[in-house]
Amino acid sequence: MSAPAQLGPIRVGRLVTPGSAPPADGAGGPAGAGGPGDAGGPGDAGGPADGPAVHVLDEGAGPLVVCLAGAAGSWYDWQPLADRLLPGCRLVRLDRPGAGLSDAAGDLVDAALEADRVAALLAALLLDPAPGDRVTAGPSAAHPTEPEPIAPGLTTPDPAASDATVPDAAALTSTGPRAVVVAHSLGGFIGELLARRHPQLVSRLVLLDASVEAPSGRPPVQVAAEAARLRRWSRRLGARRWGPVLRGLADRSWGGLWGGSWGAAFDAQAQAWLPRAARTVYGRAEVVAGIATELACYRAMADEVARARTDRPLRAPTVVVAAQRRRRGPATRWVRRQHGLATALRADGVAVEVVVVRGCGHAVMLERPDLVADLVAGLVTRESAPPGRR
Repeated sequence: MSAPAQLGPIRVGRLVTPGSAPPADGAGGPAGAGGPGDAGGPGDAGGPADGPAVHVLDEGAGPLVVCLAGAAGSWYDWQPLADRLLPGCRLVRLDRPGAGLSDAAGDLVDAALEADRVAALLAALLLDPAPGDRVTAGPSAAHPTEPEPIAPGLTTPDPAASDATVPDAAALTSTGPRAVVVAHSLGGFIGELLARRHPQLVSRLVLLDASVEAPSGRPPVQVAAEAARLRRWSRRLGARRWGPVLRGLADRSWGGLWGGSWGAAFDAQAQAWLPRAARTVYGRAEVVAGIATELACYRAMADEVARARTDRPLRAPTVVVAAQRRRRGPATRWVRRQHGLATALRADGVAVEVVVVRGCGHAVMLERPDLVADLVAGLVTRESAPPGRR
């Protein structure tokens, strides 16, 4: 696995989107981004300066591929995929509020709002095929004591260096350029809502071992109370201290040191920068609070998707990738649920393919990056072909 600096030009930006909720209680954050003691409650809308700054990693040129991580995910979950896809496309990774290097999340996660946030970003990128320079230097305000770059040539972004507002997603039509959206786990809720709410922006949807949940029907006040409780417990248990350790252990496992699938690709350089990335991301109070909030809102996000399926048809051809740890034998219950997801999506008359990956755990893009890269590259090639040959 190469370090990000080896991939060519890297543009790191923080994109401010309007109408976002303020940070969760006690999450902390950069100055002016809603740290402890900032006023406001969930659902407060405002101008671009009022919303959380979202970390975006935008690399390469050509057909647009956007990656959406799952709960507790981060931009560098997609590094093995980037190693394999670049420079053949324009690959964009973004951290939701409360994840990665983004500002803190709100007290609740609104999956539709997150889908709209991605849509605003897509509109900006698709309307600007040659974006301006977004390279930043130095640590962010959230990490003034972090002198080292996460990886050679890549530093945490400076919030003041590249803030930008985004255009309305409606500025694009169904005949214009669109993106291939790759969503993992809980990110599948957001990816599906994005495709349903903004069909003019999404050409194809890839759901990597996406979350499948029955609706819960829980009232928002109950979800908010649980989220606040999980955030309090995460602080009391010192999650900021053991979070980087757990992520580091996972990276070593995926990296092949303990039998993972990256093998020799997990080189000495990657071993050096991955621990820094884990400390920088999972040592943040914003991320700890964001993970707790997303876990508490998991079933509520499933409710949002269920409602959208009743009145917002899916138009993007979709690939459902299901991971099965067992290499032999019948399909597991989880794989059967993924087939059920595919059946639900086909109800809209859209083409849905199911790919079962045996001998693989949940982190498909980390454990089987070659397979995922081949799949995405094939979709990009198909989307780039003349309409009659797709």
